[in-house]
Amino acid sequence: MSSINWNNLKASPNGFVLGSSYNNLIDLIRSIEIASSPDYNINRNLGGTKLNINFPPVHHGTPITPFPFMLTDVSDADSGKVTVSPGTYNNIPPMIGGVELIPPHGTPIPILTLDYNSYVVYVHYSFSFDSSGNITGYSTREILATDSSSPPSNAVSLATDGSGTADFYETISFVGVNDVTLVDAPPYTVDIFQNIKSSQTFSVCGGGISHQITS
Repeated sequence: MSSINWNNLKASPNGFVLGSSYNNLIDLIRSIEIASSPDYNINRNLGGTKLNINFPPVHHGTPITPFPFMLTDVSDADSGKVTVSPGTYNNIPPMIGGVELIPPHGTPIPILTLDYNSYVVYVHYSFSFDSSGNITGYSTREILATDSSSPPSNAVSLATDGSGTADFYETISFVGVNDVTLVDAPPYTVDIFQNIKSSQTFSVCGGGISHQITS
């Protein structure tokens, strides 16, 4: 759009507006219009325009990242190591070694240490539920690694009243730890093949476990 001569946009009380000037005005208004986005909601009325911003969920004062469960190589001379950016299941972050992925202020970010091998990195939530299927507590919520081809299978144990306990597992990444002996390379590097990048929910349904992506 060409630059606008504001003086040309001012019409005298008895004058007229050129079509080109009017079109420039429309183009200007369109250029400053707020476009829609999944990150916010637009509310327009005679009093003006308001943006309702959809802030990401926060845990311990730290926003949960848009691409949760992203693994990062932080290997050193001793072993392969990865950190995991914080995602959630049922809005609750898992742990590594008993430390939440979003640790309290002053607590170091937990690290998953891996030896030279290939791994499946997975999440394990063990929980209890009442007779209506509502989750009443979690006894385990850990990110683990196994050199097997897959994590254990989901399992549900029901009591006679319909309450019970369950174990939920899901692969979040495939990791290969390389023992590098080149002079200019670190002794260990990690190849990461991302699987799950989304926060999830899970629940007991029909004697089994169902889950879905939430972000």
